[in-house]
Amino acid sequence: QIIDKNKTIREYLHDSNKLPKYKKSKLANHIGVVCMVETADGYLIAQKRSNKVANNANTLSSSSSGTVEDIDLVEKDTNFFKNIFNSIKRETFYEIGITIEAKKTIFMGGIRDYKRGGLTDFYFYTKINYNFSDVIKTLKNAPENFETDQLVKFNISASNKEEFIYNIKEILLRKLNSNITFDAGLLLYTKYKLENNF
Repeated sequence: QIIDKNKTIREYLHDSNKLPKYKKSKLANHIGVVCMVETADGYLIAQKRSNKVANNANTLSSSSSGTVEDIDLVEKDTNFFKNIFNSIKRETFYEIGITIEAKKTIFMGGIRDYKRGGLTDFYFYTKINYNFSDVIKTLKNAPENFETDQLVKFNISASNKEEFIYNIKEILLRKLNSNITFDAGLLLYTKYKLENNF
């Protein structure tokens, strides 16, 4: 049987217009993690992904992203957040060289990516004690910095709700070559900030 080279394996195996239930999926369906990082000087960090990555090459992406690995599940704790936090902490360090703190990291929600056959990504937000210029420096020593062509900053500092909404609209109106992790991350971040008086 000939496989269409323009389709991913997920698109080939899940050829309906609906997401399959996990039990019926023919794929592993690992858990993805995504983090939106806000700097101390009021910028939201995004990655311009390099052409050396398997997913979302040459697109604007979240601050960090990856998958849950068995090494992340070292704590024998039933608290889901404590276990999965290890994954996003590892990915953020590997990709941009920053160590994030659990007490400053918020779970924002999860989505299933239709384009990737229903893969689940869990989204987090964290605020760090570094300015954007400091993160540019830490990127140079990040173990997986080859995944990033450059870091991009978006001004999200605001003194009131209207100014915050204006800043988010400015980001959305730009013609960005962004992927689902950035788009969903920005929307979940906006929802979280508005619900918590930013």
